[in-house]
Amino acid sequence: MYNTTAVINPEVYINLWAYLDEQAGYISRVAGRGYVLTVTDNEKFATLHMLAKTDFLIAPWLPIPKNVKVVTENGTLNGMTTPAVLNESSSFNTIFEQVFSQIDQAIPKQLKFNDSNYEEFCLKVPNEPLYVLTTIIEYDDGRLEPIISAN
Repeated sequence: MYNTTAVINPEVYINLWAYLDEQAGYISRVAGRGYVLTVTDNEKFATLHMLAKTDFLIAPWLPIPKNVKVVTENGTLNGMTTPAVLNESSSFNTIFEQVFSQIDQAIPKQLKFNDSNYEEFCLKVPNEPLYVLTTIIEYDDGRLEPIISAN
């Protein structure tokens, strides 16, 4: 006997990571990983928080886009940001746009049977996905310490 559960209205949920250089105080790269979870929103957050502690080690990272800048007393640093900027929605979208696109491209096409024919479909990252953002502090000695957001 099989024990099955139909996946109804599947949606992609995301873990995001921003790598913060502990010495400089700047973020120069980000990463993300998509998941499909069929549980309550509270359980989704709990699962994403749990996976955020380790999955950054297998998530491909991308540089911060060059049009994102930090202005310092010594000049402008292209492709860098600060943790505070991650809280600004317009900057957040710019910083993580490539990550969302990368996750979208990694989702394989699926087939489902529909009226005696197979139909192709592919999940996509929603416009406003449920996500957990984790800052990874990079120390000079090589340690990587995840600091997980409270959302």
